[in-house]
Amino acid sequence: MSEIATGYFSFMARNFPVMCASDEFYFFPRSSESVEYSGCLDQLGREEIEQSFLEVKGFLKDLENLKGEDLNLEEKIDLDLLRQSILTFLREYGQVRIWQKDPCLYLKIAMIGQDQALSTEKWEEKVLNRLTKIPDLLHQGELNLTDVSNLHREAALEMLAGSIDFLAATKDEFNYKSELETANLRAIESLEKFRDFLRSVSTTDVFAQGEEILAQILAENYGSNRSLEEVHEIATREYQGVLNQIENLSLTIDKHKNWQEVLADYRVEVDDPVNLIELYRREVSSLRNFLEKNDIVPLPSFQEIKVAGSPIYLEPLRSSASYSSPPTNTIGPQCFFYIKMSEMDLVQSDDNPHKEYLFMTAHETYPGHHLLDMSRKAQPNPVRRQIESPLFYEGWACYGEQLIDETGYSEDPYQKLICRKRQLWRSLRALLDIGLHTGKLGLAEARERLAGLGLSRQRAYQQVRNYALTYGYQLCYLLGRYEIMELRKKFADKISLKEFHNLLLKGGQIPFKWIEKRIDKNIKCQSPKFK
Repeated sequence: MSEIATGYFSFMARNFPVMCASDEFYFFPRSSESVEYSGCLDQLGREEIEQSFLEVKGFLKDLENLKGEDLNLEEKIDLDLLRQSILTFLREYGQVRIWQKDPCLYLKIAMIGQDQALSTEKWEEKVLNRLTKIPDLLHQGELNLTDVSNLHREAALEMLAGSIDFLAATKDEFNYKSELETANLRAIESLEKFRDFLRSVSTTDVFAQGEEILAQILAENYGSNRSLEEVHEIATREYQGVLNQIENLSLTIDKHKNWQEVLADYRVEVDDPVNLIELYRREVSSLRNFLEKNDIVPLPSFQEIKVAGSPIYLEPLRSSASYSSPPTNTIGPQCFFYIKMSEMDLVQSDDNPHKEYLFMTAHETYPGHHLLDMSRKAQPNPVRRQIESPLFYEGWACYGEQLIDETGYSEDPYQKLICRKRQLWRSLRALLDIGLHTGKLGLAEARERLAGLGLSRQRAYQQVRNYALTYGYQLCYLLGRYEIMELRKKFADKISLKEFHNLLLKGGQIPFKWIEKRIDKNIKCQSPKFK
């Protein structure tokens, strides 16, 4: 199996170096070898994609041949994890054929690729190599994109404006070196040409992937034993239960207002972007210190997190806050906690996403994504070091928000209300994900349901559009946290909370059915009667 895994990770890194080095592309492995190709761009020609599809199917066939062998528990988990990673790629590129539908795919590869190259040592040659490849990449997009939805085009046109501004701004890094400036200018011209293409391309109103694809993602790509109907039931129960908690908690703050009005009264006093960044930076430090003092979770070695504004080219696709880290723990590229600075003008409005700064920071850094990423990249097991699971990844981050609330990090009643509101939002996201992609819910109704949480119609629409474009991902937040809580309840009287977190993180981002078996085995091995 080790040989198959090495071959798979190496092949993906060589052919898709940008996507394998960025957590923006959750359907790719985080191959550590991708850093060796930081001067290359991903291969998205039709023939190249078809060849990659066949090559990856070959890795899957090799894995299937191992099923009859006598494997121990950890080997069975690795086999399953590799199979899920491969099936995810095959679904996106062979079945759904995302490269024919999503123009943002080409823009993200081009722009994230530039960001990655700029952050490396001796970056000039790598940046030049990638800049010169952008026109060919975008031209390939023009040839490939034959099934574009209105929503995909709308998002891509917004992203294009930021992409052109981003490349124009990077010119300042080139110190008047003519080769770089010429390549940069040609890349900008190719973006403008791509924009003209998108404005003229035929589009469709259809975006829904269908119940079959959602069920397939749930079973094959997330390794869940639950049906879509069961997930919908869990989300519905959670939504109603949390809504009741919110209404009761709101009455303790102001019994004359509903909970939306109570939260609308709450303000975060930040008057400029510098102070907003500093607010989040202080919160990162405060959360780590709290976790260290209270010994709640195993903390990885310290690695600096840079708090910065979201890259301008990704703003149309980003939520209010996001996290990004390099594919390895080696010294060099930093970990980034991104804040959406375009929402700065909302700070003094009722529709202020930065009211949730405490829980957004917990979700993206400690004990959320950053802690989880550092734990993954410290894994001695190369399979689990290089594979992320959206279900575990988002589930853990949402669980992290709940964890700091229940362990007393903040006693502010408004923040406790915000914590419940975010849980309500995640439940609704799961319901909208299923409803939108099974055709049982339209965009307008989904937007109205989000607006009921206190969002403006504009923000509600932007979020619904992103949900429509990331099918199957939005249910991960609710379901992943739910599965962690179910496991915690099961083992509550057998191991401490810290031990539970330690076992959970040490196993890697594996399917929950295997986590239960690992914890059970660990407890039996530690029990005196089994020694």
